[in-house]
Amino acid sequence: MVNQRTMDAERFHEALEQLGFTIRGLAYFFGVAERTVLRWIEGDHVPRPNAMVMQLMVAKKLSAEEVLTIAKVRPAQLKFILSHLYDRRSPEKHAEG
Repeated sequence: MVNQRTMDAERFHEALEQLGFTIRGLAYFFGVAERTVLRWIEGDHVPRPNAMVMQLMVAKKLSAEEVLTIAKVRPAQLKFILSHLYDRRSPEKHAEG
């Protein structure tokens, strides 16, 4: 089996932009560190499940809330994740306030 990338850096950037998520928001959404998302932005391999979810959300115009609800994320956690998806504050500002 050939190990092909499911999503290259360009496709990742496009999907991230179309979804409108911040780096922090995507990290919360997938339950990974912000540094992991930064590595994906820099061109590191995006795991197939993560790439597939992002591509499906873009193609089917699924909201984060719809995906998280389908995944049966608990209401408190759902609210927390959704509150951070589009937060444009930098990590430094976020830590201060």
